[in-house]
Amino acid sequence: MSIKGLFNHNEKNDEMNKLIKRVKTLEMKTNSLDVYMKRLAKFENEWRTGTFSTKQSTVDKEVSRKTDKMLALKREETTALQKRLYSQLSRYILQLLGPIQQEIDQLAERTAALEENFSLTEKLLLENQQQIIQCKEEIDKLKKRINQQLLVINM
Repeated sequence: MSIKGLFNHNEKNDEMNKLIKRVKTLEMKTNSLDVYMKRLAKFENEWRTGTFSTKQSTVDKEVSRKTDKMLALKREETTALQKRLYSQLSRYILQLLGPIQQEIDQLAERTAALEENFSLTEKLLLENQQQIIQCKEEIDKLKKRINQQLLVINM
């Protein structure tokens, strides 16, 4: 490329357009680097003065609060899950043991009835024994009378 071509402002001059585009992109990159440098300088100042550490501790406290809230929610969820599991297990056990409990109740009623019948039988047995004793005593008295009468007749 000749020097004449560089200074010729002809629209057909591709080299010049390429250089202009390149300069514009370099300007944009320089501007963005400038912004990043300003941010870095600001960060350095904050770090030196300690405001960064206080901001970081504020962020740490906020994260700590969030984790505490999350832990509390997890505890509540766990408690709710335990309660629901307990109620479901209770219902399941009652379902399984319900018929057995009915049989136990029926056996308890039958046992109570048998005990009542046994006590009545004992009372009747005692009454019968007393009556037998009274009958024996009367028989013995009658035998004595008969023996006495026989003695009187035989005499």
